[in-house]
Amino acid sequence: MSDALERFRELLRFPTYSHDGASGGAEASAGFQAALERSFPLVHERLERELVAGRSLLFRWPGADAAAASVLMAHQDVVTVDDPDRWTHPPFDAALVGEGEEAAVWARGALDDKAALAAILEAVESRLAAGFTPRGDVYLAFGHDEESGGTGADAIVTLLADRGVRPWLVIDEGGAVMDALLPGLGPTAVVGVTEKGMMNVELVVETPGVTPPSRCPADRRPCSHAPSSGSRTNPRPRTSSNPRSGSWRRSGRGWAASAAGCCGTRAPSAAPSRGPSPERVRSSRR
Repeated sequence: MSDALERFRELLRFPTYSHDGASGGAEASAGFQAALERSFPLVHERLERELVAGRSLLFRWPGADAAAASVLMAHQDVVTVDDPDRWTHPPFDAALVGEGEEAAVWARGALDDKAALAAILEAVESRLAAGFTPRGDVYLAFGHDEESGGTGADAIVTLLADRGVRPWLVIDEGGAVMDALLPGLGPTAVVGVTEKGMMNVELVVETPGVTPPSRCPADRRPCSHAPSSGSRTNPRPRTSSNPRSGSWRRSGRGWAASAAGCCGTRAPSAAPSRGPSPERVRSSRR
């Protein structure tokens, strides 16, 4: 068994929760960072290290010249485990299951995101041992609360900006390696090119008309008078008045209609429709 694998498994045994109310988060974080120092001594000896926003880690690997800096990111914290009994293997045992190429580590954080953090540190430790110096500064940014708001990463961004650091490259966690993601593709590494965010989208659907309800929403009896083909109808119950098709109100038995051409009430005569009546649907995607 490789030393790198054992170092990774040790990191996975710390329940580094960051959510409000999570018990033992501070102690697990302290133990995790102590394990980092033991496992990667050259990183801690030769790189500048500072704590940001309490428990986030920022390392600076000085470059050979004034070339633009780059940033390698990962996060230390993991999502909480609500019910350990639902796990095939205990979430913080870091069990190694299987043999050869089928071997796998089972643990909370094995993918999200301690694998990336360990890989970055293994690579830097190896290059330091080989005497390598990057051309420009390389920053290692490891937030402590990505799963609960990301205040640590935000503080690191502010700190670097205040120091005039404008990196030319920032690499953060991405997708997993997936098999048969698209037809004809074997194992494929999913690479994201932007950070997650929020987008508001307005969807507009135009239709020449809608089918009126066949049964009354109030007592499920068949409607005795369906609106004429030239009438405009709105089958969706409304809590406010609709001057074109009557109004809907909530009653003790459900929705009741008045002057809407339903449940024995004859609809008022309506002028022929002059065109399609657009229905607008608004949706927010996050």
